[in-house]
Amino acid sequence: MSVRWMVFLTAAQPAGAALSQTAAPASTRDKLSLFSERPEDALYDRYALALAATERSRELRDEALREAVGQWRWAWTRRFRRSNVCDPRCREIANNPRWRSACARHAVVSARVIDAVAGLSVAEFNQLSRVVAASPTLKKKVLHQAYLYRIASRIEDRRDGPEIHPPLEEIEPPRQPRAPDSMRAFASLAQKVEKLRQQQRAELIAALGIDEFPDYPVCDDRVLPFMAPEVREMCRSFPTQAADLVRSHGVDFDTFERLLSKADKDPFFRWRLARAMRQLEAQRQRYHKQQPPPLYS
Repeated sequence: MSVRWMVFLTAAQPAGAALSQTAAPASTRDKLSLFSERPEDALYDRYALALAATERSRELRDEALREAVGQWRWAWTRRFRRSNVCDPRCREIANNPRWRSACARHAVVSARVIDAVAGLSVAEFNQLSRVVAASPTLKKKVLHQAYLYRIASRIEDRRDGPEIHPPLEEIEPPRQPRAPDSMRAFASLAQKVEKLRQQQRAELIAALGIDEFPDYPVCDDRVLPFMAPEVREMCRSFPTQAADLVRSHGVDFDTFERLLSKADKDPFFRWRLARAMRQLEAQRQRYHKQQPPPLYS
């Protein structure tokens, strides 16, 4: 990752506006931090955390831009627009709606992530970007810190980032308790439906006496009339059984189907769903490791 290639999110800021230097030091400082507990260092620590948290959004944006204009045009644009590929003056912004859409989506997602994770406004993030880019030593330190946060987020026993204290006006009234993770709940239900499909598929393979199923969609209306009666019965009954399974968990089946359709069309939503599934799998593995070994007589 290069600070020179980082997108400066568009936000109006008065000339000479100063960054907030009132970040309260965390009570238990993260041991991964390369910065001290001084307020100015804590600000760069938060900036590095924001860089790490928005890395995936930048990757998805770049993938969308490359698909919008092709590999050669994308390489040329990155070479001559390395500081900001979403600069409003960039010719692709005016000529390509898909380019504008990818840049706008990245700006919205990154702004929310930066505020939620690091407690920075878009204007503060942009000003810090300019300060960091102007100092090679500081830039190297910030990028190393962001790399440590990315690595820490991928290991199972990870340390969290620096504790960010909210402003006093955000403390009153008290915030409502956080609702259960809806993405993880959807991932768990999707895994149950997939498990049901695999069970029926295994039973059908055993009933037909074959080694494996063909790769083409056997439930397609164009080929289904030519399939064995057992295959037609499975294709007819599975949607009803899947709907019953979804409703048994208190979820409307139409809502479940819309989320599945969104996962097919939205790469960012698909990535969040895959991440939630990995988290559930890791949670199950930790649970099994904690269980005592069976007793043998």
